[in-house]
Amino acid sequence: MKNNHQWAVIKALEIIKERITSDRHDLILQLFNKRTGKEIVESGFSTGCTDDAIAFMYVLDSLGQGYHYVEALERDWLESPMENSKIKGHAYVEVDGYLVDPQRRAVHLDPSWVLSRYVIFGKAKSPWDLGLSSFQDMVQVFMDYKEKYNGI
Repeated sequence: MKNNHQWAVIKALEIIKERITSDRHDLILQLFNKRTGKEIVESGFSTGCTDDAIAFMYVLDSLGQGYHYVEALERDWLESPMENSKIKGHAYVEVDGYLVDPQRRAVHLDPSWVLSRYVIFGKAKSPWDLGLSSFQDMVQVFMDYKEKYNGI
């Protein structure tokens, strides 16, 4: 990572660690992809990895740093029977070719571990650009992707 990119990533991770102090997974159905990064940061809580990524991207924007939102689905879930509808995935942010996991506050300098466990569903400026506008939409989009992935 170039020095200015490193600084922006570290600063953004510090800011969200400082400002997002609790998880509210119980609110995911109501709030999934319904809040802006600013709203997430100001509320002080996250509903999960997507909120953390949205907040992280908001901070990166304020620092003038480019990024891509990366949605990944667990390979094991994708390859499991269709009846297994409990989606397993994770949100990352790509900065300068590196995958950042805002929820775990981790930077994957070598993304091979992530790519061995996950399949990249898509990269975009935001999750909304991937059709993930609500929890219900996400479930439908991912189940459709799982069908195509398995050639059904």
